[in-house]
Amino acid sequence: MPPPVLKPRTPLPPVVVTRPAAEARVWASALARAGSATTELPLIEFGPPSDMAALKHCREHWTEYAAVMWVSPQAIAAFDVASLMSKGKLPLDWHDFSAIEMSWVDGADARPLRDLGEPQGPRCWVPGPGSARALRVAGVPSVVIDQPRADAEQYDSEALWAVVSEQVRPGFRLLVVRGQSPSASPASSSVEGQGRDWLADQVRAKGGVVHACAAYARSCPRWAVADHVRANAALNADAVWLFSSSEAVAHLARLKPGQDWSGTRALATHPRIALALQTLGFGQVVRSRPSLAEVSSTLADMAPT
Repeated sequence: MPPPVLKPRTPLPPVVVTRPAAEARVWASALARAGSATTELPLIEFGPPSDMAALKHCREHWTEYAAVMWVSPQAIAAFDVASLMSKGKLPLDWHDFSAIEMSWVDGADARPLRDLGEPQGPRCWVPGPGSARALRVAGVPSVVIDQPRADAEQYDSEALWAVVSEQVRPGFRLLVVRGQSPSASPASSSVEGQGRDWLADQVRAKGGVVHACAAYARSCPRWAVADHVRANAALNADAVWLFSSSEAVAHLARLKPGQDWSGTRALATHPRIALALQTLGFGQVVRSRPSLAEVSSTLADMAPT
């Protein structure tokens, strides 16, 4: 079943979707149906982590933790929760990792939700509804999934902690399944990302123990000439650049060094991303919650009058 066509109050401005390739296709398609001319310019690529043996070890022992925090749908796909729930083996082709569908935009993904087996094992923590749905599609029972309240101002680690903090006691063991950046040490047990660091600190402050598992690697894409042409065309079209990652902002700065962004508009789905865009020099930065409906509504407000 295709996702519903949104009907914004006014036509949407052109949008540059910077999410990773698989997610960018989903968002670009949805925003196109809502009336926007979209350009896909992925600013993050995925691949295998540098330590596959460590990933294998975590997959074999993940049920020994009191809770597992999945930082994103990508982490759930890379850890291959679906095969764990069905007792299968890791089937991922890491050379085609970006082609794996890992994004669910307001329920746009039509795959059925499954509950495989009785609720048991660790609690499953996620920072937002997209990751929660990814777990459900993989077969994780909804009763073991913890996520921020639906009316939370942001879907992030801080909002998640408000829900799960009472679970943590001295000796509580948390596994954080995350991505690995090029600058991160593959052997490091630190939790990457400001939000994840903050949540890990809260768990440790209550006597818990936090371990991290790099399930995939993130990197800056290599743009071809055609990518630069599309980026320049978007700049000339007064497009709104849509960002859901601070790392994507850093990659844009690397790919377009010296670019003057003062006349360019951006939409950020989190305050930390908005700050990164302002620091890079974007002329107008608007914030929105990360749902398709709210992004579409915010874009409609940014359309020329």
